[in-house]
Amino acid sequence: MVQGAVDKAVTGNVTVDADAAAGQIVAAMAPEKEAAVNQVTAALNGLDTAALKAMLLQFQQLSGDAQTMMGSVKSLTDALYNADAPSDQNTVVGAAGALAAGAQSAQDGAASFATARRSSPPARHS
Repeated sequence: MVQGAVDKAVTGNVTVDADAAAGQIVAAMAPEKEAAVNQVTAALNGLDTAALKAMLLQFQQLSGDAQTMMGSVKSLTDALYNADAPSDQNTVVGAAGALAAGAQSAQDGAASFATARRSSPPARHS
């Protein structure tokens, strides 16, 4: 139909009203457009999205697991070390530091005791 109108206009040297021609073209294309939309809609309606939905659900679960794991890593890190207060004795690093300082104090105390014992004369018993 469209091709016939164009051929007639070209061969018959007929003047063509551009607006009327555009309207005829759009009108002639309407059933084809509707058929194309119906084909796409039918294809989409027949699409099995169950696998995609299952994958999306699995991704959401993994995302939740990752967030939980990141929270656990933060808890573990906080229990190991406090960057704001490295000597925090509630952390493993702080407790190890306090234990080392206590051991050093005990060693210093024992050394002082040994030095004091050697330098003082033995007590006499009567």
